[in-house]
Amino acid sequence: NLSEFNKALTYLQEKAADSAIDSVGLSWPQLSKKFMMLVVILLLLFVFIFLGIAGFSNNGSFGSVVNSMLPMASGGALGGGDEEEEDSAVDALDDAVEDAVSLLQSED
Repeated sequence: NLSEFNKALTYLQEKAADSAIDSVGLSWPQLSKKFMMLVVILLLLFVFIFLGIAGFSNNGSFGSVVNSMLPMASGGALGGGDEEEEDSAVDALDDAVEDAVSLLQSED
């Protein structure tokens, strides 16, 4: 009877541990599924990088278009400026115009 009780207790402990691992998401099927997804993402990232390198180093029409667009895109991104600076400059200009208009109207 004692050996059967020990076997049943061991079985219950293993089942409790397995269910706890499953609920946390660390069972072998879940871990292998996550691992395979990460491998696929890593492979897609490598494919993206290698296709990008091929696109920039190729002397074909696609490489020429991409290499032509890079300076225009970087110039547009860098020339955008800060919106707060633009708003303050526009407000200062509006104030100057209003002052000039009020000065001209007051002389009449």
